[in-house]
Amino acid sequence: MDHRSALNNIEETVLTFQTWNMPWKFESYISNQLQNENALMLFKNIWKIAADYKNWSKYDLCTGEMITLNLLKERFDLTENACKRIIKAVTYEWR
Repeated sequence: MDHRSALNNIEETVLTFQTWNMPWKFESYISNQLQNENALMLFKNIWKIAADYKNWSKYDLCTGEMITLNLLKERFDLTENACKRIIKAVTYEWR
């Protein structure tokens, strides 16, 4: 699976998560759904960058969200919708 295929797989999987009343399950849900090792490793890297302390520690949540959105879009070429869902799950860890 090439990089673009792995990203497409991640985006499709991210969009299937519906349990927003339990956002802490997002990361494990996505990890368990990804069958391809390349996609799983790429998602773990995306999650690591999205949850990076530097994005969130010095700012309010809105600023942290914008910083993280820009990072994900630039580094991974993810769709904005997928980025926002990842960020939505990450913000619960920072509240």
